[in-house]
Amino acid sequence: LRPMWLAKEYVSVNKLALITAPTLIIGGGKDFFYKEEHFVFISQTIPGAKLILFPEGGHHLNTPEVVENQIIPFLNSSSE
Repeated sequence: LRPMWLAKEYVSVNKLALITAPTLIIGGGKDFFYKEEHFVFISQTIPGAKLILFPEGGHHLNTPEVVENQIIPFLNSSSE
């Protein structure tokens, strides 16, 4: 993962725009690696991507209610 963390652009915008799979972007306003704007940009670049931002969230997602209330419904709706 180190090369990804050090790279200014790990996946090009052109490649992001080619993603056709249902995509869920989850970000935290207090993430120590990425700014909120990065999550917004990525979600706007991937066609049809869904964005969930947690203003008080950090880099790690340690809340079971997010899995239950956000991720599982997204996965269920994506498999229909």
